[in-house]
Amino acid sequence: MTTADLPEAVKLADQQTALTALTAVFAAFGHLPAASISLSPYTPQRIDIGFHDHGSLAHFETWREALGILPEAVSYREFTLHVSLNATVQFAGADVRLIGYATPLPDTADQAPAADEAEGSDR
Repeated sequence: MTTADLPEAVKLADQQTALTALTAVFAAFGHLPAASISLSPYTPQRIDIGFHDHGSLAHFETWREALGILPEAVSYREFTLHVSLNATVQFAGADVRLIGYATPLPDTADQAPAADEAEGSDR
């Protein structure tokens, strides 16, 4: 990436709302699991809080509940090698985008024992 790729009008001062909100996030949620946190000049009013949980989205769910994001407000996408959850909420004047990535759970339907085996049938 070069400086030519950055939006010309965006300055560090334009991220002040997000930085101030990030301080409020730390004050309110310092007890929650650590996350990848980022700010971008492309979205200067937004904080991204991300989780790369292999096989689990538990930390995403903990943060979702703490931020008061309803389950139905979360978008779910399934890819070949991973799934992602994404939701955005206003917090302390900034958009906070919660992102979770995990490896998909195996399809257990193929691994379930046959009904006769599960019941212990002697047939």
